Amino acid sequence: MNETTGRYAFPYILAAQAQKHVTHNEALRLLDAVLHPCVEGEASAPPATPVAGEGYLVGPAPTGAFAGMAGRLAVHADGAFTFVEPREGMIVFDRAGGQLRLYRGGAWRGLAAAAGLADAAGLAAGTAAPMIGVATAADSANRLAVKTPGVLFSHEEPGASLQVKLNKANAAASATLLFQSGYSGRAEFGLSGDDAFRVKVSADGAAWRTALQVLPGDGSTTFLGDVAISQKNLSVSGDAAVSVTTTVAGAGASTFGQHRLRRSRGTLAAPQAAQGGDTILALSG
Repeated sequence: MNETTGRYAFPYILAAQAQKHVTHNEALRLLDAVLHPCVEGEASAPPATPVAGEGYLVGPAPTGAFAGMAGRLAVHADGAFTFVEPREGMIVFDRAGGQLRLYRGGAWRGLAAAAGLADAAGLAAGTAAPMIGVATAADSANRLAVKTPGVLFSHEEPGASLQVKLNKANAAASATLLFQSGYSGRAEFGLSGDDAFRVKVSADGAAWRTALQVLPGDGSTTFLGDVAISQKNLSVSGDAAVSVTTTVAGAGASTFGQHRLRRSRGTLAAPQAAQGGDTILALSG
């Protein structure tokens, strides 16, 4: 028969053992240390005036009474510290950090970081979770994954502002928002490969076409597709003289730029022919 339990090495009372109460009390002391444990925090040395029942997670470079006990759970009882060697999966509440900590992979970690869980206490204390999934599974490419009919980002205090940031490492990287249909890209806008703002569209998620480009230096805006403006005015303004230029690439008799104006009566859905006296074009200066 073994003399201790298999997980935390609690001592058994053996047959014909003298002073059985000593072994029994030692087992109770260990049980008191590991049952729903709560620690004051992490420490590399014991406090000057420890209080009975106080617990600590021994730091990586312990000294004094904690020497040689790195990583262990230290609980003060009966005038001395009892040290418990943690086992995989042991959980303690860290009073100083305000979070649950899990022993995993030979180290004490915040519960969210160790288990990939989004526990509010761990995140509030600054714990970095490797990935979080809300109603869906996160993965290495989408370390934050949310499946929901709506997402709300709201101001922290009444009257306060809210700003959402997409930051990229350098100009050659990208910071964009991608819109998909059936998980296939259809539209994307943001900074893609440089610091110019672009709006791109795709019919199949493979071939992309830039529809709008805004340069960061002077705000020059280029439409790279057909621009249809219905029942609205198009105003072009600037700090200096303003010009509207149509540039057509290529050469030849059949390649030219056009400013075409069409006038009709009726509606856009059911146009009617213009009549005599209708104004087709007016230029003023």
